[in-house]
Amino acid sequence: MRRFFVYLVAASLVLMPTLVGSQQAEKPSGNSPPDTTAVKAQAPVEQPPAKEGDCETAKKEGAKEGERETNRVGWTVVGMFFPLSGPFIAAGVNPGQPSEAALHFSANPACFTQGYRNKKKSGRIKSAVIGNLVYLSFVALIMVADRSSEPQY
Repeated sequence: MRRFFVYLVAASLVLMPTLVGSQQAEKPSGNSPPDTTAVKAQAPVEQPPAKEGDCETAKKEGAKEGERETNRVGWTVVGMFFPLSGPFIAAGVNPGQPSEAALHFSANPACFTQGYRNKKKSGRIKSAVIGNLVYLSFVALIMVADRSSEPQY
């Protein structure tokens, strides 16, 4: 039984930097979002038709925003508590829409939203798979510790 706790503590120490690193990546960089009150007060401005290159740029901008807003720690926990269905749950949940402030500054809102949703969904799935791997490593550690504590004849 003592070995089990030693293995559990060792696994926690090994896996903790992974979870803490993903949590630090989620923190905003200190740049505050633009003030949306001034944006709402302005009259809508018609945008010129988007060029094809603008769509790719807007998708990249949307992907950056989607990655910044993904709650990776929460989806890792979902993957740990629902080991087989966690990634499917993450894939099935609607990623939502980007904020109006982010959409306002995009040259092509439709492409921005598409990039945002794709990146947010893929980030959720990756985090749920990481949670699955954490769960499986704990189960394997428990099995190894249990196996090593059996008396050998």
